[in-house]
Order: sequence, then C-alpha cells, then structure tokens
Amino acid sequence: MDGTAPKCSSSLYIDWKTYERNQDQMAKNRARYPGVPRGGAALLSGLVSCGVCGRKMVTGYNDDGREARYSCSWEATTYGGRHCQSISARPVDARVSALVLEAISPSAIEVSLQVAEDIELERQQIHDGWKQRLERADYEIALARRRYEAVDPDNRLVARTLEKDWEAALARGQTLADDHQRTLSQQPERLTEEDKKIIRCLAEDVPSLWKATSTTARDRQTIVRIMLDRVVIQVFGE
Repeated sequence: MDGTAPKCSSSLYIDWKTYERNQDQMAKNRARYPGVPRGGAALLSGLVSCGVCGRKMVTGYNDDGREARYSCSWEATTYGGRHCQSISARPVDARVSALVLEAISPSAIEVSLQVAEDIELERQQIHDGWKQRLERADYEIALARRRYEAVDPDNRLVARTLEKDWEAALARGQTLADDHQRTLSQQPERLTEEDKKIIRCLAEDVPSLWKATSTTARDRQTIVRIMLDRVVIQVFGE
C-alpha cells in the first residue's frame, strides 16, 4: 500500500421511466411471441391489457388446463406488491366471441359492402377531379409549346423566356402525373361481384365453423388475432 486513497469510479444511473420501460420489456420477453396463438383454452391469451395500470395481463390455467384466468400480476412479481386485478377468462371470451361473430355476420358484411360502394363513388369523384387537373396541365404544356414555336428565333430574349415557360409547364405536368400515380397506388382495389359473393358466403359459414367441434382453440385464437390488436379489461366490484 502506498497510502494513496483509492479512486472512486463514478456510477451511472438510469431515470425511473427508463427503468420501468426496461422492466416492461423484460416482462414481454418472458412471454415469448406476445399475441401469437400458443394453445390453451383462453381465447385472448397475449392480447389482454389491464384497464387499471395498462400493462399486459397474463393467462393462468387450473383444473388441468380447462379453466383459464386473466391476471395482472406485474406489480406483484416485480415489486412484491398486490395483484392489480384478475377475472375468469370464460365470460370475457364468451363476450368477445359474440362480438366477433356479430362483426362478421351477414348483416354487418352487407353494411361493409355498402360502405365499399360509397367509397368507390367517392373515389370516382376524386378520379374525375384528377382528370380535369391533368387535362389542364396538358393544355398549358401545349400552349407554352405553341408560343415558343411561334416566336421569332432572332428575338433570343423572348425565345429564352418562352422556352423556360415551356420547361416549367412540362415540370408541373410531370409532378402532377407522379402525384396522380402515387394516389392511385394508395387506393384499395375495387371489389368485384365475385369478391362480394365470396365474402357473403364466408360470413354465413363462419358462425357455424366457429362453434364446430372440429374447430380448435388455436383456430379461434387465430381468427381473433386477425380482427383485434388489444382487449382492455377492467373489473368492477366482485
């Protein structure tokens, strides 16, 4: 020992929000593939969030996997605190199943198809507006070209000005055409009559398929995940 006091290295701390974000990420990592069907009886495993704290609710099973329960235990598992809330999965799954089947019922599909037709009419109006704008741009380009071609070549100053006007009209026309193509690419495809027929048939078949004994829990979970991103639960009273 040379009597020199040891140097203290400075410690680095993270703020509270970063700590909570890290804890939340670790909780998500423990539940591999959140939101993906993983078997079991629970319809919404991986999709349920707590309506009190906003965190993911875990799915627990008892009675040899026949009974499921959604629980918010993040506070308890992380800090040893109390469980936020929990509820049997059975009534929640039944309610969500009814809403899913209602959303894909024939009457709901007919409403959706009518909305699609209304959107198509609106899209046609937008297309007519674009057509007028493109025709106007073509007219301005042709007008600028005629003016340039009609000028006396010896009048170089006027010729250069008209040439720039022509080039500017061409540039505006190209920009407008590019915007039009970009708008068209973002528009949904129009449903054909055959598409509508297929959709109606599927809407009539889904409820019976949903309840069929040959339909597995994983099948129902897959359908739910096509339609839902998240289900928020808040338990009131008992």
